[in-house]
Amino acid sequence: MITVSDVSRTRCGVISCALPTVNCGAVTCGITSVIHVDEFDAMKLELDQALEVVRATAEEETDTRLGPRTAEEAAELEEKLTAALREVREARAELEREQS
Repeated sequence: MITVSDVSRTRCGVISCALPTVNCGAVTCGITSVIHVDEFDAMKLELDQALEVVRATAEEETDTRLGPRTAEEAAELEEKLTAALREVREARAELEREQS
């Protein structure tokens, strides 16, 4: 892909390939399309904004990801889950005693 800009006082960008030609100032190129700089800048801004959304989404998913990321976090989670399981077992045992 070749981009040509500021050619002979004409600002345009050209994506080059072996197709019909177009004149852009003093340059004639085989092109798929001519993108003027203002259109290119707008497209770039839209892509930058879309990329920010993707990055923010990925960061949010990482932040809300379940599960530990370190050995310390794993040990802490294990302790909390063990304590919670102990409480559930005690509550179950008490309920079973009350029902008998």
